[in-house]
Amino acid sequence: MRFLGACALVAATPVIVTAGAAIVLPVIGFTSAGVAAGSIAAGVQSAVYGGATCGVFSLLQSAGATIAAPAAMEVVAALGTAAMGARLIRGDGHGDGTGEEGEDGDGDEGEGGDEGDNGEGNGKGKSEEKK
Repeated sequence: MRFLGACALVAATPVIVTAGAAIVLPVIGFTSAGVAAGSIAAGVQSAVYGGATCGVFSLLQSAGATIAAPAAMEVVAALGTAAMGARLIRGDGHGDGTGEEGEDGDGDEGEGGDEGDNGEGNGKGKSEEKK
């Protein structure tokens, strides 16, 4: 199950990262029209690069200018897939369906028997003795 969980996380990651970048990049100043005046990106460009930019800054500006946000349903599906993958990796899903612990998961199935009109067990299972 952990392998399936890892596959789910790997499949969901590109959509989630793209959605996050489509939100964050314009907020910090990397817009489709260029670096926004007075933004964090403009401050970094001024302090670090001056008029000549290259490397990471140019990559972020290029992404900010061209990124297309995924549709809302794609993001919702990716988040659901990632959540399911994380649960499979952690192993806290609903089990494997073998019923080892009983139907309710607490291991006490079959105890107590069926109670008749007099409150005593009918012998189907371990009856608890009444005091």
